[in-house]
Amino acid sequence: MKKSSEKEILDRNKIPFNHWGIINEHNFDGDFSKIPIKKWDPLASTPIDVNKDYFYKEFFGNYSYISIIRGDRPKDNKEKFEDEENKNDKIDVFKPVIDGKNYYDQNNKLIGEGYSITITDGIKEEEDPFSNVPRLKKVTNDAFTIINRYPAMMRVIDESIIKQINSSGFLDKYSKVARGVNLVSVISNFYNEIVKIPTNQLADLFQSMGAAINYVITEAKNQGFKIIPISPFINHGKMVGGSIQRLHSQVYVDLNEDGHGHRMQAVLKSFEHIENSECFLCSHNNLGKIIYQNSWKLFVADSPIRNHHLRLAPLSHVRNLFNIKKRKLFLDLADIVKKTFKAMDKLSINKSRNIIFNVKPYGYNLDYHLFADIIPFEYIGGAEMSDSMRVCKVSPDKFAEKMIEII
Repeated sequence: MKKSSEKEILDRNKIPFNHWGIINEHNFDGDFSKIPIKKWDPLASTPIDVNKDYFYKEFFGNYSYISIIRGDRPKDNKEKFEDEENKNDKIDVFKPVIDGKNYYDQNNKLIGEGYSITITDGIKEEEDPFSNVPRLKKVTNDAFTIINRYPAMMRVIDESIIKQINSSGFLDKYSKVARGVNLVSVISNFYNEIVKIPTNQLADLFQSMGAAINYVITEAKNQGFKIIPISPFINHGKMVGGSIQRLHSQVYVDLNEDGHGHRMQAVLKSFEHIENSECFLCSHNNLGKIIYQNSWKLFVADSPIRNHHLRLAPLSHVRNLFNIKKRKLFLDLADIVKKTFKAMDKLSINKSRNIIFNVKPYGYNLDYHLFADIIPFEYIGGAEMSDSMRVCKVSPDKFAEKMIEII
């Protein structure tokens, strides 16, 4: 059921606190503990720059996003409701967004909210990435990208509230209001596993995500942001953070301009030598055995951070996900990811897997070659938590041989 009087645009005073990363005078009650914070660990971070007020400006190391709104996000498709067109058609949390309408039960109770801020419908740019106007808008393409309704950061905030926070003494030199854009890319048809998705639709997902990242960066640059860390990923399965069944990807675009983590620092440092020598990924020297390739290559990680850890990289020297223009590269990415997941399934490897795209932060003057990690879920112990290391029981070479036989 849909109300005939439904407003297309959600009123500013009805936007809940930090939904879609929006904080305004209507939803902020003065409780600073609710504000999303980016907090650096003083025992595991290195300051890079210090401003005149002795507030650290930039770090690399360990940090946390602390955002209570993350606890409100939908989980596990427990809430299901009927489509008004077909009483037997059960739909999930993304379906109202796709249809561009709210759903109500027979008692007129809201059971599915369709308001969203759409950044790209397919690859077509829609709302400004810094829009504060959620609206009902039907999706027209096989994949689309929206602002995450339950983000780790705030995206737009009233200036008066920023002034209150800054004058309150709430923040120390290791913390600041977490600012950024959290994106969710979704396939319009329902699929809960990568292997079930048609290759062209999975390519559409990657392409919509890439177009949305590019749009966000363009608008962030227009607002004066110069250094922008970008973290695209897929949580495939409950055990690696997949709280919603419909397959989707996410991107964290960090606009704090205060540095990056230890892992990204290590990745960036490894590419510093490219100016004077060959790119590791172009030459494939000292890397794991290649399993399969099209315009991308799949290879085993020979210093794995989990058992059965795999990596992907384009054969050409592509610097970033949002630099990809050719449709074939997205189709081949979808093809190689599907083949990889099917082979892993045949080897009975845990279906809960992360795909992490290692993207160079925008604004860094450094040559780079895009690559991704495919990391299955695995319980780890204290030794692994104590440092950036892993004790592995599976030989990467033997695992690669098994994957080659299957693919």
